[in-house]
Amino acid sequence: MISWLYTLPDLAIVMIGMICAAVILFSLEYLTRKTQFLCKMSDHEKEFLISLQSGLVALSAVLLSFSLVMVLNNFDSADKNVSVEASKLEEADRTLYQYNNSSTIRADLQRYAQSIVNDEWSQLQIKKSSAVTADLLNKYDVQLGKLNPGNLRESVIFAQILKNANELAELRTNRIERAHLGLHSIFWLVNLSILFGVLLISAFGLALNSVVTKIGVLLQVFGLVGLTAIVFIVDQPFTGKVSVTAEPIVKTIEAMKLR
Repeated sequence: MISWLYTLPDLAIVMIGMICAAVILFSLEYLTRKTQFLCKMSDHEKEFLISLQSGLVALSAVLLSFSLVMVLNNFDSADKNVSVEASKLEEADRTLYQYNNSSTIRADLQRYAQSIVNDEWSQLQIKKSSAVTADLLNKYDVQLGKLNPGNLRESVIFAQILKNANELAELRTNRIERAHLGLHSIFWLVNLSILFGVLLISAFGLALNSVVTKIGVLLQVFGLVGLTAIVFIVDQPFTGKVSVTAEPIVKTIEAMKLR
């Protein structure tokens, strides 16, 4: 169900959330009227429900805003890691280009970079890594180990090549780890619990108040649902329509082919 939602356009996710919230809200209002629950309450208790609704809305807005900041930070971190990885791939290829007789190793590096885009990127969407990409990186490391610098110049370049290789391995690990970033289930549990509380109290408000007040209650609920949808959309950095793309690495591969 969750994976299916991520395949939908962002506006569709927001609309589905609002429709579901409206159905739950009016269903609760209908049950409230049907059971005549509010008729058994005093005016003081009704006023308390109205004030409680305002408090829950404020609490939900604060918690959702905090969650949104967290997921945006995670998203930016993952996006920056991909950009740095692309830069290091380009640097590794450029350094190898300066080393004598390195065309075979450069081809291995290019195949590894291409595998990130073709094989591993789709796996990141389901929080996994690609065995094919891992094998190509290992093959690249093995080929580097066979290099034998013949002079001081090659020794200096070789040291930089090894440094780049270690950084590439670390950046790949970081990218895979960032595919697992997202709000902990406890955050979603608390967010949705408070949101349901808002819907429940808002249903009482709909049963008590005028048409104008009902419109206000709906706007509050839709605002919270929209914020929840935004948090959901950005929660997984490599999944959905709004996600980190492999474009920096694709551009690096094009540059490597032209060198």
